[in-house]
Amino acid sequence: MSKQKIIDSGLVKETMDLIPEHTWPLVIDEISVQIVKTMPAEYIEQLTGDRLNFKKAEELLLNFYLQSKEKREDAICDSFGFAGAQTILYALDQLELDKIPVPKQPQEASS
Repeated sequence: MSKQKIIDSGLVKETMDLIPEHTWPLVIDEISVQIVKTMPAEYIEQLTGDRLNFKKAEELLLNFYLQSKEKREDAICDSFGFAGAQTILYALDQLELDKIPVPKQPQEASS
């Protein structure tokens, strides 16, 4: 394993640890946008059949990464690979995840 991969995997883990659980859907949405922004046109065409169908590419990535919690690490790794760690970390910082309140859980009806 290269030194770069070791650094990246540590940064990926640190990044994931800083993301509040309830904000992951928002994070995945932002990551999908950032990946598509920097994705070569041929990749977009492979995903959507159209080199310019950015919205469809974002939607496909969003759905893919939201399939399970196990895809979260893939999302961070892929976004670092396409857009770069600095760009992704800046984008996530702009979301101000720490200021997003935890949604209230619905109260169970008492019988």
